[in-house]
Amino acid sequence: MSGFSGNDQERRMAQAYIYYQLGRIASEEGISTITIFGVKNGSSWIIESHPKNRKTAMPLIFDDETNPMLSYYSILMGLLSN
Repeated sequence: MSGFSGNDQERRMAQAYIYYQLGRIASEEGISTITIFGVKNGSSWIIESHPKNRKTAMPLIFDDETNPMLSYYSILMGLLSN
């Protein structure tokens, strides 16, 4: 998400839309499992590889404290949309 312009809320909304589309397409195609490598943003390999982007990367569906992010609910909504 660090490549997206806009403020933090706009980046989170863009990420949520991407995750929703992923879930929706998976559901339409009959895919029942999506694997996300990592649990929380703070332990993501993307953050470890690019520490200067730590505040803007947000690659996963849980924040640093393992709270579900908007993207978590969005991917579920996508999966349940069909």
